[in-house]
Amino acid sequence: MPKYYESRTPGLLKLFAWDSTLFALVLVKREFWCYMVVHIIMVIAAKLLIEDGAAPPIRWEAAATMQYFLTFFTTFYNDKCYTRYMEQLYPYCNEFADSVVHFMTEMNVSLHYASLRKHRTAAAKYMLAAVHEYYMVLTGGKLASDDWKDLTRHGLLTHAEATMMSRYPGDQCHLLLTSWTLFIIRDALMQDDLWMARSEQTVHVYNRLDQHVKRMLKSCHAIGFLMAMPVPFVYYHLMSLTCVCNIFVIALIPALLKSWFTVPFFALATLMIMGVKEIASSLADPFGREALDLPIGAFLKHAFDRIACLLVSFLTSDDDIGPRATVLENVNDAQEFLDIHLRRGCDHDVLYDGERKMKSHGVFAWSRPAAIEETDPEEKLGLALENSFVKGEYQRISGSRNSGMRSSLLLQHSEELQVAEDQLADERSRGEDLRFRILDYKRELEALR
Repeated sequence: MPKYYESRTPGLLKLFAWDSTLFALVLVKREFWCYMVVHIIMVIAAKLLIEDGAAPPIRWEAAATMQYFLTFFTTFYNDKCYTRYMEQLYPYCNEFADSVVHFMTEMNVSLHYASLRKHRTAAAKYMLAAVHEYYMVLTGGKLASDDWKDLTRHGLLTHAEATMMSRYPGDQCHLLLTSWTLFIIRDALMQDDLWMARSEQTVHVYNRLDQHVKRMLKSCHAIGFLMAMPVPFVYYHLMSLTCVCNIFVIALIPALLKSWFTVPFFALATLMIMGVKEIASSLADPFGREALDLPIGAFLKHAFDRIACLLVSFLTSDDDIGPRATVLENVNDAQEFLDIHLRRGCDHDVLYDGERKMKSHGVFAWSRPAAIEETDPEEKLGLALENSFVKGEYQRISGSRNSGMRSSLLLQHSEELQVAEDQLADERSRGEDLRFRILDYKRELEALR
């Protein structure tokens, strides 16, 4: 999890922090304390074996030369690791989750019909299961049966589906889950609601949804390919060799002074050298539990919450009172911009009021709880989400619909749907009759010729 900080805070106040600092990275390493023991042994040996005034003159130029190579190689390796971390892996992880959110948004808009409610739910669950499965594999290898049960506990897969996935011999089950999603989309596009008069062509709907799925797969494969090809080991070996040589040089030369005052200075120099190396190593493989690793748990949590909220809030089964109808009804009340709106007056106190607003990272902080986590535990969350965009007189109350007006609306919609289905059947039968007449005319024309 990234550590957020205020860059304007004086450095002395943060100098002796522990979490997400060099101290936490280096002081827990046995290698650091081995170097400390080596330097102390060198100081003791110098005191015992070298007489006063007999020590050779110290050539600090040798240490300076090694420091030059250390600076060059550590800067080069750190730059490659940071570029890989911040400009490739992190953006791909966000694009991976965002593609699923965009898929959900497009599905809510294009497949908004009440008859497709189950299709939207199943497709969203499979996409979320694919995200969870991929990150679980990325951080821990192929999933075991207990790992699949965790997806069942999250409500993303049924027990039978989890059992099938656990038996799959391949190592990329997210490809299967996205294929299942596209199967559901294809089936949804075959339903009658998508073939009414003036309906959008289904191939365009499918292509848009398919593009989001492909973008998701492209992102997760890019992450996998980057992790499969790390920064070449020869660079890491060269940097490690340079670090070790520098540490031994600064351990030996100050030891010739035969003073215990060199120990804290050696510890500080070793701390910085090893710190640079440890930072680069953490950036090179950021899918663990260290301070610099990517917040995979937060990625999953926020992706799940966003997609679940989008899904449930658009699940209202009646098109005439659901989110789509509510928004379209507001079009009639849309007002033109007034002069005061066009001048775009902005109160800076609203933007920068620190007492009422969050800090600069605000809602974009991965450490911030998701919106669902901040809701009242006693509140019926699914009910609240489904009622978000529904007018008050049509909202659900404790799982049951308001009687009276709502019952009559349901009956009216059912009758209208039945009439529409009958008309569609009549149109299809007339189309069949017309097709047979055309065939008869063609046969008669051939006979006349």
